Amino acid sequence: MVAGCYDTDITQINEMKTMLNGAMGSLVAKPAGESVKTILNALITSVSGLDEPSYTNDSWAAFNAAMNGAKSVRDNVGSVNDEYLGAISALNTAVSALVRDIDKTALNALIAESKGVSKGVYSDESWENFQSALKEAQAVSADENATQTKVDTAYTALYNAKARLAAPTEEDKGPVLVSKELSDVLKGVSLEVPRGCLYAVMGGNGTGKSTMLKAICHICRPYRGKVMVD
Repeated sequence: MVAGCYDTDITQINEMKTMLNGAMGSLVAKPAGESVKTILNALITSVSGLDEPSYTNDSWAAFNAAMNGAKSVRDNVGSVNDEYLGAISALNTAVSALVRDIDKTALNALIAESKGVSKGVYSDESWENFQSALKEAQAVSADENATQTKVDTAYTALYNAKARLAAPTEEDKGPVLVSKELSDVLKGVSLEVPRGCLYAVMGGNGTGKSTMLKAICHICRPYRGKVMVD
């Protein structure tokens, strides 16, 4: 024993240092346990499906470097516990730091185009569906946390709703509008019929008797004036 001996000379000390350094150099790191290997391998598998186009270039580059490092540790039979733990920590950190790169260009362009569509020439049902899809698309466009999948879904829904806009049904159109291009059949007519009364409409051919009754029954729709039935 050299330590604590007052009569030890420098030669003995140097010999002891050489022996100690040799012993330290012969130390062998304990191989990594199977549990930590399993954890790293499971982590690598779980993040292997991430899609590069969905993330910013910088965050993906950092993730890719951590992923390659983790695979290198996993595939090296001489890797020790600390290396496995370091790879797990680095890969988890890189995954957490991934920043999504969401492309809303096509959605915003379709929204702008859809805002210019006029209501008057489409059926009520198809118009309501279109407006609902447009409202949802606008909400997704304004959502900073929207995923690319949500953006793509909103685009598809709005595109389909716009493509399915249909001409008005007969019910949507309502009574037939008397054409403005034709001569007026009824003009200056003012009539009030109390409930329970019986009236006869008399006049020559072409004087508007049938047209007036059609207007009262909403079979045809005048382009000016009102017909009210209580």
